[in-house]
Amino acid sequence: MKFELGDLDLDEYQRLLENSNYKRIYRASQFLRVWVRGLPGVILKFLISDRVVLPALIFKRGPLKALYSLPYQTFGGPVGNLSEEIELEHDFQKFSEVAIDDPEYLLRIPGLEIKTAREAFINLSGGYSRVFTRYAPSRRKIVRKLRKNPPDVREFKGENDILLIYPLYHEFVQSKNIQIFPQRFFHVLVEHLYPQNIYGFVALSGGKPAGYIINVYGYGEAISFSHVWRKGEKNLSTFLIDLSIQRAAELGLKEFSLGLTNESMQGVLAFKRSFGVDFRPMRTYWKRTFYHNLARNIKTGLRKWLRF
Repeated sequence: MKFELGDLDLDEYQRLLENSNYKRIYRASQFLRVWVRGLPGVILKFLISDRVVLPALIFKRGPLKALYSLPYQTFGGPVGNLSEEIELEHDFQKFSEVAIDDPEYLLRIPGLEIKTAREAFINLSGGYSRVFTRYAPSRRKIVRKLRKNPPDVREFKGENDILLIYPLYHEFVQSKNIQIFPQRFFHVLVEHLYPQNIYGFVALSGGKPAGYIINVYGYGEAISFSHVWRKGEKNLSTFLIDLSIQRAAELGLKEFSLGLTNESMQGVLAFKRSFGVDFRPMRTYWKRTFYHNLARNIKTGLRKWLRF
């Protein structure tokens, strides 16, 4: 099926999403607006066919252009009413990197490689009490211990809390050597999604942030979007996740997702497994050219040199 790269009115796109049988909050128009307004140099386009559309974000870095269905593995994918796999035909030659998510396994894209990951999710049917019984014994023990002497945790309050937690986020993500979102991104995220589609918690120690979790929710599910804790506060991380699962159940949601994990990250998979999650596969069609790799290596080298 031939797909053309073009423009689509976001209100029209949202109507298509509402009638689609593959609705997720990360594909909603308000979330697309966050990427465009929150990250520099981003252009929103759509891969459009006569039966299905797929949001696409184009990043321009000098002479290089990259196309993502949604960046950083955030469950992008087709919007439409599909009952079987289709072939996505498009010439991606002008892009130095391409990544198109296919969580429902509905696409075939010739010429692109396939990467796989796993999404960890918790079925909330039966309520929080049933979910808690599925935690690993060691995880339940941590939660019970913290309930007896609870940390200073309060509700995430939106705009003002971004100013409070962003330095902690920046330090944490930099230590992991992964993509850092600018502070503006979080402000735009709150502007478009809070409070209707965001809830979370902030933990304080000595009046300073020790950890937080921000969850994005809609269409019956909540997804842990940003989750950070101070070094040495792993148990606090457990407490924040547990609170988030409880709240998702109280909101009447069907699922709580702990997000995607690469198959090679066995430690992370084990941590998520201890919450009694189920896993479902996720694939991404992908390509990266030599010149894109070269640019990334130079950028990574400069970051390390500047830190030194």
